[in-house]
Amino acid sequence: MQQELATRYPLVLVPGMLGFVRAVLYPYWFGIVPALRKGGAQVFAVQVSPLHCSEVRGEQLLMIIEDICQRTGADKVNLIGHSQGALDARYAAAKRPARVASVTS
Repeated sequence: MQQELATRYPLVLVPGMLGFVRAVLYPYWFGIVPALRKGGAQVFAVQVSPLHCSEVRGEQLLMIIEDICQRTGADKVNLIGHSQGALDARYAAAKRPARVASVTS
């Protein structure tokens, strides 16, 4: 396995409003997840409520982050948020900075 895209902490991809992991045959992060994994990154495409405010979605994201940290043994995650997912990621980082290494929006 290549390692040029490996990061110290897992990458968590947070979708925007109406976001999904996969709709029928079309993945939300089309091509990104497999490319990152092929490069050695540990990647999690997650799903939060599609039509709630960023506080609700951010709290859901915090629970997902805790689960990912427990499953991987990582202390933190890197959050990558698209559209409203960026606001959710910022909310999570502000509420639990010890669990978030970075936010990219």
